[in-house]
Amino acid sequence: MSEKYRVLLVSSHPVQYAVPLYRLMARHPKLDILVAYCCLQGAEKGVDPEFGFEVAWDTPLLDGYPWVHVLNRSLRPALGRFWGLINPRLWQIICQNHWDAIVVYTGYAYASFWIVMVAAKSKGRALLFGTDAHEIRSRDRHPWKARLKAFFWPYLFRLADIVIVPSTGGVQLMRHIGIPDDRIVLTPYVVDNDWWLEQASRADPIPTRTLWNIPPDAPVVLF
Repeated sequence: MSEKYRVLLVSSHPVQYAVPLYRLMARHPKLDILVAYCCLQGAEKGVDPEFGFEVAWDTPLLDGYPWVHVLNRSLRPALGRFWGLINPRLWQIICQNHWDAIVVYTGYAYASFWIVMVAAKSKGRALLFGTDAHEIRSRDRHPWKARLKAFFWPYLFRLADIVIVPSTGGVQLMRHIGIPDDRIVLTPYVVDNDWWLEQASRADPIPTRTLWNIPPDAPVVLF
């Protein structure tokens, strides 16, 4: 049997979109993975800054793959703030184990990202991270943020051995800021079709339409 690649996946918190990929990776014959969570929000109740209210997903997020919860030492733990995730033990996990690659899914706007980055560089580990963005301008449209990103991002993403982006727009953005093609990898979003088909087979459309005030004879529109 060929040797497996040991991969550490550092994630800010459990996300229902990512977990199916972790399960597939855990079953891959050439991978030996560990997911390190900086917090368990999502699997546990907590206020999601993007949704703006308390969220706990109603699907199991912590089974089917190996994971560890890394203690968050922040004095004000929360998603959406730079000092909201401070996980010093990530340094130990990286430096005291041999990893062929470290993939960071926290985003660079957390202190824990920089702990991982410095630890990975100090041990010569391959580092992969990226962005969902496809343009420089900020979400709130502040011009100064766009100027700061235009200056900072070329230095930031050159720290990655591989930059992972989920769209062709992201690929173009990385090229625009000077990242060479051989260091950009397109990783498109995916859907767990088996899960959706299973849920659809259990659904009764009549009570669902009644609950949502949709007429029983209303046509189904697919987008």
